Amino acid sequence: MAKQKQPQTPSATAPKGMKTISGGYAATWNVDEVPTLDGKVADKPKTVTLTQGKKQVERRCIEVRTADGERYTVWESAGLVTLFEALDEGAPCRVWIHFKGYGTAKKGQNPPKLFDSAIA
Repeated sequence: MAKQKQPQTPSATAPKGMKTISGGYAATWNVDEVPTLDGKVADKPKTVTLTQGKKQVERRCIEVRTADGERYTVWESAGLVTLFEALDEGAPCRVWIHFKGYGTAKKGQNPPKLFDSAIA
C-alpha cells in the first residue's frame, strides 16, 4: 500500500504586534541561483545523518543568514573543507563563499564545485 502524502497546512499570518521567526532547516544554497553568499553563521558546523540509497551517511552543514534575512544551509564538500575546519574553531562569525565554477571530473564522477571563501 502506497504511503499517502499529508496535505500541507496553509501559511498563517502572525497576530498583530508579533514578529515572525523561522525554524527548521533553511533551504539548501543553490550556487547556480546565488553564486556568492555573504552572511553570518550562528553555530559551529553540525553533523546530520542522511540516507543515500540503502546506506546512512553523515554530512556536516552550517546555516548562513544574509543581511536581508535569507537563510541558507551550506553542506560541506571537498571544496569547502578548509572553511568548515576554520568554523570548527568557533562561531558566530561572518562568512563569504563564492562559487567559481566546476573543475575537471574524474572518470565516473561529477565535476567538483570550486569555491573561494573567507571568514571574519
